[in-house]
Parts: sequence; C-alpha cells; structure tokens
Amino acid sequence: MEFRFKPALIRSEETWSIDGTRLSGPDLSVDLSEVSACDFTYAILKRGITVSELKLTVNQEEKALTCNGLVRSPDRDTFLRMVVDILRVLGTRQPELKVTSKGTDIMAWGFTTLGVLCVLWGVYFAVANVADNSRNFAFGVAGVMGLMGVFMIWVGSPWKSNRAKSLTETQEWIERLRAL
Repeated sequence: MEFRFKPALIRSEETWSIDGTRLSGPDLSVDLSEVSACDFTYAILKRGITVSELKLTVNQEEKALTCNGLVRSPDRDTFLRMVVDILRVLGTRQPELKVTSKGTDIMAWGFTTLGVLCVLWGVYFAVANVADNSRNFAFGVAGVMGLMGVFMIWVGSPWKSNRAKSLTETQEWIERLRAL
C-alpha cells in the first residue's frame, strides 16, 4: 500500500508505503512487528487546523509520524488512512497491543491549570470585595470566575486515567475522525 500526502501545509509531498510489516517513508523504515508501544494524538486547533501524530516505539526508540493541516483536506485523510492501515498490520502481529494518547494528557493538565487559576482569581475577587466592605460587581465576577474554573478543572480531569484503547477501538475512532 502506498500513501502520498503533505505532512504540513508548507512541506512537500511525501510517499510512504507498507509492504507486509515494513513501513517505509522519506527518512524512516520500521518493521512493524518490532513495535512495543503505540501512541496516537489528534487535536483540532483554531480555524480547523488539525494536528495528528502517531508515535511507534521500536527498541526503546520513538519514531513519530505527523500530519498537520485542515480538517477536510485530502492530506489529512490520507494520513489517517495510513494510520488505520498501520494499526491493522499491528493487530495481525500483536493483537494485545494498546494505543495510548499522551498528548491529550498534556491538554488535560493545561485545562486543569487554567481552571485552578480561575478559581484562585475568583477567590481573590471575593476576598478583596469583603475586605473592601463593598458588595458590588466583584462578587459577580468572583462567582463567574469560580464556576468557570471548577468547570475547566472538571473538563480537564487529568487524574482520571486516560485509558489505553485497543487497536480496534483506535481504528474505529480514527474512522470517525475521517468522517468529520
């Protein structure tokens, strides 16, 4: 199987191929039967820009395949199709292999940190308002900031385990992403 895509908007097109268990690209050749760990991260940023990354660990060394682009681009779709095919090959050789998503852990900690800052800012407004003995607009701001902070902490929830997915679950998830 051969895949042609631009890994980023300003980079030239690359050609990748999967032949049996061998994944070959511009400066990477990996025997997929030697993969010991797998991590897939997908994020949608501002204005529909996506960041996709598949990290394969081979002999304690991480090999990363990335593609950044627009949500509805043929390059993104080709990259995701390639990732699904890589996972399919891994599934035939190592069906027990799990796929993690460490990149989403970083985002969760970011949301939680911003939430804690919002709660602290809300507490500051409330304390300053009480110390000033004025019951005004700052109490409203304190409440809004506190609630927003609690919501962000709840959304982030980095203490909840980011459960590793099976290869099949990850393939299904990526197929849903392709349908976006």
